[in-house]
Amino acid sequence: RRQRQMCIRDRLYMILSILVAILVFGFLVLIHEFGHFIMAKRNGVTVHEFAIGMGPKIFSKEYKGTAYSLRWIPFGGFVQLEGEDEESDEEGSLNKKSVWARFKIMFAGAFMNLVCGFLIYLLIIATSGFGLTAPDGDSGKILVNKVGEVIAGTPAEVAGFQADDEIIKVDGTRVHLSSEVRYILSRKGGNEVTVTVKRNGQNIDLKIKPMEQERVIPAKESGTGQDETIKDYTFGYYLKSEDKTFGNVISNTFYQSIYSCKMILDSLGDLIRGEVSLKQMSGPVGITGMISSTVQDMQNSFREGLLNLLNLVAIISINLGIFNLLPLPALDGGRILFLLIEGIRRKPVKRELEGMIHLVGLGIFMLLMVFIVFNDIIKII
Repeated sequence: RRQRQMCIRDRLYMILSILVAILVFGFLVLIHEFGHFIMAKRNGVTVHEFAIGMGPKIFSKEYKGTAYSLRWIPFGGFVQLEGEDEESDEEGSLNKKSVWARFKIMFAGAFMNLVCGFLIYLLIIATSGFGLTAPDGDSGKILVNKVGEVIAGTPAEVAGFQADDEIIKVDGTRVHLSSEVRYILSRKGGNEVTVTVKRNGQNIDLKIKPMEQERVIPAKESGTGQDETIKDYTFGYYLKSEDKTFGNVISNTFYQSIYSCKMILDSLGDLIRGEVSLKQMSGPVGITGMISSTVQDMQNSFREGLLNLLNLVAIISINLGIFNLLPLPALDGGRILFLLIEGIRRKPVKRELEGMIHLVGLGIFMLLMVFIVFNDIIKII
């Protein structure tokens, strides 16, 4: 009987996970498309449809000349603007607006996703810290990138680290969070680095070779559908904590957002250089799996599971914002690239040519998405 109850509970959590995943995708698409929508309205562009989802309509309601639609496929969405992909002489046509106005409309979607990620991080850090709280779990304190205590016998002691040293650079790269330090060390592969610390108002360079340790990345964070054991590196000191203030909450939120952007851009760079395989990318199915893992964590600790979920949503939102700004056909970044070309040439690229390029780009992305989804399914199997 107990096994049956556990089986029913697991199935309920699986259904809940899928519903949460759909809500997360729908919410992030809503935020993105709302950016385009509100900026188009502010610049006098006619919006024919505001759609969440793709494929056939579930329902649609028109209000003040705009059809608001919900469609069956929960991944994606769009805002249909007058004159976006065709010539139009209508007063509210997008192609009749200035380059600057069109730039703002194209940029607004990704910008809203970046802002959304920032606000979620702000909520997390302000209420719990989530990775930035003091070791004793006091959510009223926040960890800062300063040495609190040097551990005896570690590379930090050998290199001459002292309490209250503020870590400001690692091999010339400015850092603001302890997570940035760990990230740089992982990319350096444990090789010796030069750490610049601020001590009594002076900058001091310390040579140090970090010690290696193993760290397990849960399936919900690894993106591979299973736990991964990776090499991690540490200097050997405890961080210092301070009371939360409006200033350090905002600054840590800002730097956490920038750190997430940097990791995403580095991952894209690794992908382009061939250092990371396409098979390691996750699409909607893989992301749904990660969301499912965080939701199931709520069975053990609702608070921790919720924080994991919020953190994942923030990363997805920032990822979506950055990805859409890439200067590739069919993406907002691709349309922005054509606007920049138009601004330099003082005349637009032929609409037929631009439309064809975006159409080809869309086809390539659809094929890529099929490959990623297939790969996600293989991982699950």
